Amino acid sequence: MLDKMELIKKTEDLKISDLSSFPSLSLYMDQVLEILSQNSIFLAKEEKLTSAMVNNYIKEGLLPRAKGKKYSKQHVALLTIISRLKQVLSVKEISSLMVLFGKEEIPQEKREDLYDNIYLKFENILNKETDAVQKKLNQADDINFLILDLAISSYVQKIVCELVLKNALLAKEEEKKIEEEEKEKEKEREKKKEKEKEKQEKKEEKAKKKKE
Repeated sequence: MLDKMELIKKTEDLKISDLSSFPSLSLYMDQVLEILSQNSIFLAKEEKLTSAMVNNYIKEGLLPRAKGKKYSKQHVALLTIISRLKQVLSVKEISSLMVLFGKEEIPQEKREDLYDNIYLKFENILNKETDAVQKKLNQADDINFLILDLAISSYVQKIVCELVLKNALLAKEEEKKIEEEEKEKEKEREKKKEKEKEKQEKKEEKAKKKKE
């Protein structure tokens, strides 16, 4: 017989640690991997975080570079998010999501608050969704239909997530294009003003010479 309470207990491991629980001191790579391995029990062996993956995320711009081979609390938080989002999004899509959060508009050295806010939001949503699934498990009369329900929900949400992400990126690109066009127009206006000014100055100079 299916033990619902045991399943509910296991799903608690889906939840992630509070940001304040991460070490405030800088960590070496092996320490980071150790912390994250304890928080990734549902990941397949081939999906467990490795140093090569971390280096790849840095190259992709998903992670800030380590300072003197040491990683901060923000690195651990971001890697926690990335390892989970990779179950439904590609690395490229996760990188695009970070762009939508405004990462590129903020200088590298000032991104800590942004990363903290993303993690807190991620933690809140993940824990909330886990609670909702636990409620479904507890109330399920037919486990077969519950499995079907969860599978369909996952499918629909993945498709919608990709569609929304794609459209949000297109909208951001359009906004950027409009902004750049406006800057070009402003430059043209400034050039026109300068030409008008020069023209007026030459006219005044010419009139002055005639009077002399």
